[in-house]
Amino acid sequence: MAIDKITSASITTDAVGPTQLNEASNYDFTGTVTGAGASNKPSFFALKSSSINQDIATNTNTKVTFDSETWDEGSGFDLTNDKFVVPSGEGGKYYLNFTCRTYDASSKIYSVRMYIYKNGSAASNNEFYGGGSDAFEMEGTCFTHSINMDLSASDYLECYITCKTHDSGNILILGDATTRKTYFTGYKLF
Repeated sequence: MAIDKITSASITTDAVGPTQLNEASNYDFTGTVTGAGASNKPSFFALKSSSINQDIATNTNTKVTFDSETWDEGSGFDLTNDKFVVPSGEGGKYYLNFTCRTYDASSKIYSVRMYIYKNGSAASNNEFYGGGSDAFEMEGTCFTHSINMDLSASDYLECYITCKTHDSGNILILGDATTRKTYFTGYKLF
């Protein structure tokens, strides 16, 4: 039940008469609400555009680069260094998502490890293992890693990936501004 209005009279539990809450009425509210309506800022969405595919060596942990932003509320994403830096006064709990589309023209991908680095060290990872005949298709597979993380002002986050192929060939990390194949996004929860 949403309350549209509240009167200045006090409401008591199990009240009878003028201090009783009438659920069918509207009540004027003259107080202040705190802690409601969070803005989820800062927030960002960085991606690889269609012109920027990244060629990475097999079984090598590699930082994923981004060349475009859909939005950056709070100006925390640094495209020059491919990282999100928590703005001053914006520490808190954040939701983060790193999604990556891989492609191997000559072989199937054996395994993929995705990392979100915090201040230069792996803070979380997600591993996908295709193995032998169940390997991921060479035409391209999309992998994703999401996490909630406690961050302080000036903490910085980067995305890394390690892909291993059956033939030791290189892998492409695909970009596309329209379908958003590879991106890093996040926002402050509270």
